[in-house]
Amino acid sequence: MEFATLPHMMQTLVDEVQSRVLHHSTVKADTNSPPINIADEIRGALDEEMRAIELVVDAVQAYAAKSLVNLRRRRNQLAPIHRLPHQLLSDIFYLAHFSHNTNDNAMHDPFVHRFSTVSHLWRQTVEASPLLWTTLYPRSGALLDHLLSRSCQALLDVYLSCGEKLAEEAIEDYVARITPHSDRWGTCQLHGLSEQLKLFLQSPAPNLEALKLVAYNPFSFSLPSYTLDFPIFAGNAPRLRRLSLDRIHIPLISPIYPNLAQLRFSHIHFTEPGAFHQLLEILELSSRLEELVLGSIEFLPPTEVAARMIELPYLRLLSLSKLSGGWPTYCILSCVATAIACELRLELNPGDSLESTIPQHSHSSPYHLRNVSNTGDLEIFLLRSGAYGFRGWDVDLVGRTNGSESGELSFQIRKKVVTLTFSPTTTSHFYYPSDHFSDGLGVTAGFAEFFDYHPLIEHISFDNCDSGLLEIFTITPIRHLCPLLRSIAFCSCDRLDDAELISLVESRTNPDGGGPVRLQSLEIVGPKDPSTISKLRELVAVVHVPSDLASSFQRCKAMFSSWQ
Repeated sequence: MEFATLPHMMQTLVDEVQSRVLHHSTVKADTNSPPINIADEIRGALDEEMRAIELVVDAVQAYAAKSLVNLRRRRNQLAPIHRLPHQLLSDIFYLAHFSHNTNDNAMHDPFVHRFSTVSHLWRQTVEASPLLWTTLYPRSGALLDHLLSRSCQALLDVYLSCGEKLAEEAIEDYVARITPHSDRWGTCQLHGLSEQLKLFLQSPAPNLEALKLVAYNPFSFSLPSYTLDFPIFAGNAPRLRRLSLDRIHIPLISPIYPNLAQLRFSHIHFTEPGAFHQLLEILELSSRLEELVLGSIEFLPPTEVAARMIELPYLRLLSLSKLSGGWPTYCILSCVATAIACELRLELNPGDSLESTIPQHSHSSPYHLRNVSNTGDLEIFLLRSGAYGFRGWDVDLVGRTNGSESGELSFQIRKKVVTLTFSPTTTSHFYYPSDHFSDGLGVTAGFAEFFDYHPLIEHISFDNCDSGLLEIFTITPIRHLCPLLRSIAFCSCDRLDDAELISLVESRTNPDGGGPVRLQSLEIVGPKDPSTISKLRELVAVVHVPSDLASSFQRCKAMFSSWQ
């Protein structure tokens, strides 16, 4: 773009530059120097004018850049996000910062520095927000000191990730800089060698709310857990509410255990006598416990476990996985009164018996497994197990509580087993690998026995199942499982025998079959011969969805959910 006044403005600026140069010039003409010819004089004048123009251009560019910065800053101040109150904008930054710091990215990429580079206003907001400077990882000493200074008196989040990869000097420097501020620790998550972890646990932490310790073992994950035989935090952590220990053993008589809201143990060997009794006593003192997760734990067998009822009305999650011998699971389930809304996850060892591990629900002990006794929907997943070839079956039971509007998981139990006994359910869903059905004939018999115990089932869906299971649901003079069955769904059951399917539906829709309820609907997702579909529609209402229209598993899950 050309401007009519530009030549005049440029000439004015050039004249001003030249006048300043002549005014400040201290060079005097040398009377003894030889005369300058006219060409050299003209070239000198032109050089001076070019230098003047260059100075003008530089000055104009600097002025334009400064003006643009000011204008953009002013424009940013008028952006909708900057109309928010300062505290609200700071809270938004904190939530993004907190989400980013849930993984190890924060150690390599301090998110707070990204905010600072967006705009002048954002940098001012970040610098005035102590909560954004509270995440501590092993970094340079200068950066740690800067974070500690910027965080003012806010609670600190102390992290050590993969400590076994760090030099000993780096760990010691990190500890030396942050332990003087242990009274400000709010969260402490440490992963490293056991000797490294000890360095962090010596000073009182009166404001600590969450502690997670993971001991790294470079030789074997099966070695006994490492015991901390000293009072961690000098016995002063009164506000601790969330505790997670992995391969780290803190004696159960420690004062850190009572009044927890979350307790997680993993890969721990409790070698002291009476440890299991001490665990039950801790649960009794933790009436506000919300999560109890025990995995791969070994206790010495107690001489006797006295009958007691431990009320945990706020418990949201109870997860017991591979506890030694199965008896700890039985004892905990026998004592803990779980809320109906509590999510229950059990994973049993291959040698554990369901009967000896899970206490039977009874009217005399109504607090036993209240969520299981209220189960209305059950999913059974039967999967091959074994690292090298087929060695057995893994059965996953997934149940949902009656009346649950959200469909939240009520319980999940894993076990290598073929006979299952649970309280009455009204809905079942199967996942069964059809290409290995011949290996699971005993499993079919187990399912037949299971459904004989549950005559109230009204809906069943099959996912990736073979014809073997159809036989047990076909009504015969000697067998009539699930007499209240109203609807059946098949999903990705490509090897289902058409003749057996028709036989099943005929037996369930025959008015002379003797059943109180006839089959009312049949849903099939996956390829099926049109003549078979036509024959089935003569007997019952059929919905057929070819597999190329939707993911079979997702479609089947959607059908299963639609029954709720």
